[in-house]
Amino acid sequence: MSKKTNIKLTSAVFCNSASKGESGKVDCKGVFTSFLAWAYPTSVRAWHALLTIHGLPAGTTSITASISRGSGKKKTLASVDIQRGKGDLGAVIIIPLAYKFPAEGSYNVHFNVVGSTHSLRVPVLVSTQTWPRTTKRQRDFLSGHPTIPRSIR
Repeated sequence: MSKKTNIKLTSAVFCNSASKGESGKVDCKGVFTSFLAWAYPTSVRAWHALLTIHGLPAGTTSITASISRGSGKKKTLASVDIQRGKGDLGAVIIIPLAYKFPAEGSYNVHFNVVGSTHSLRVPVLVSTQTWPRTTKRQRDFLSGHPTIPRSIR
């Protein structure tokens, strides 16, 4: 138990998809710090967390991921077991996560090492997606200039 207290969760990155190659290189696509939603509750939003861990003891270490809104009750999202390889002291692990956000606001994703007091909290913002608002004057200008690309109009 005392060895586990030396574990340090040093960073976490959220992305849409992540994979680890044969060489151990991690590919992360679509890094973000906030979620956009059209309505609430949202459909289930899936993403990946890349977690950097240092000071892993020999054997298996368990890590849990949970989410809370503000200082509210935590809901467990995932639990993973990490097996330390020979000579490894640190690792980058990929944890798939999913959650159905009930409302917009500030949330916290918590990562905890089972059997240790060390944890990492990553804030994430959930905002409402809205269509851009244009004035009649802007629409009239754009319709009067057909050379402007349609994606901009």
